[in-house]
Amino acid sequence: MTKPLVSVLMTVYNRSLFIEESIKSVIKSSYKNWELIIVDDQSSDGSVAIAKQYEAINPRIKVFINKQNLGDYPNRNRAAIYAKGKYLKYLDSDDLIYTHGLEVMVNAMEKFPDAGFGFCAQKPEMTIPYPFIVSQNQAYKQEFLGNGFFKTGPSGTIIRRDAFEAVGGLSRTRYVGDYDSWLKLSQRYSVVVMHPGLIWWRMHDGQEYKKGQGFEKYLKATTAVQLKYLFDEHCPLNASERKLAFKCLRQRHGRRTLSYLIPSLKFSRAFAYLKYSAADLRHLFNGLSKSKIYYNLEEELRT
Repeated sequence: MTKPLVSVLMTVYNRSLFIEESIKSVIKSSYKNWELIIVDDQSSDGSVAIAKQYEAINPRIKVFINKQNLGDYPNRNRAAIYAKGKYLKYLDSDDLIYTHGLEVMVNAMEKFPDAGFGFCAQKPEMTIPYPFIVSQNQAYKQEFLGNGFFKTGPSGTIIRRDAFEAVGGLSRTRYVGDYDSWLKLSQRYSVVVMHPGLIWWRMHDGQEYKKGQGFEKYLKATTAVQLKYLFDEHCPLNASERKLAFKCLRQRHGRRTLSYLIPSLKFSRAFAYLKYSAADLRHLFNGLSKSKIYYNLEEELRT
């Protein structure tokens, strides 16, 4: 069997309602040089039985069962251990990849061999054509000084396996391990931005993303990750850019806090937000002014 160029990694925990659709979406791919690694994290429903049905009829599909429950991101790293491909393509067991998705992603990465990873853009159109490459500094400036950059989960990304291994795999931070990992990877490697609409992200009440919503979880974790990488010695921003990025972050958080106070007077919600954000009472006044965008990636790439 030809060594697969891309390893599709599907981690599973009680996804019997969705996993068959996810597996079928990979099988239907126009790009054929793949393997599908399915790693079950001690499901108590019929997920494993469904996965094994497909393993029995397709030699490119392999099913593994963890001896104990590892949790979301540790299980993603476990799945990567079994991979043989040049690229790692996560696809959650409740998501779908469109028929052309793998082909577009692999071709984009092959076009820019120095990139460590790539992801699907959210904007349907930009003023420059897809795919395009973004440097470490540009990625960080767009994330912290622009209107954001890393806006996709694992299903929307493809990672060069040697880059994945060089940074020690995905972060194990619950709820925001993907965001943490994109910042970690983009410290070292450039990033490919490719066409939107390559995967379908299913929204439902049982997903980890929904469980992470709330000030004490998602906001607290996201803020900690942002501060960690802004002040890391390997941050690709220079000293003045870091200082400005920190100012922008606190201003945005102050502005959000004020949105709960004016005009709705939701004091408990406002101060809960303030507690877990990067702002404090001193930044509420700054939040009265309109948040400024200091960097525009598209504008720089056009020039």
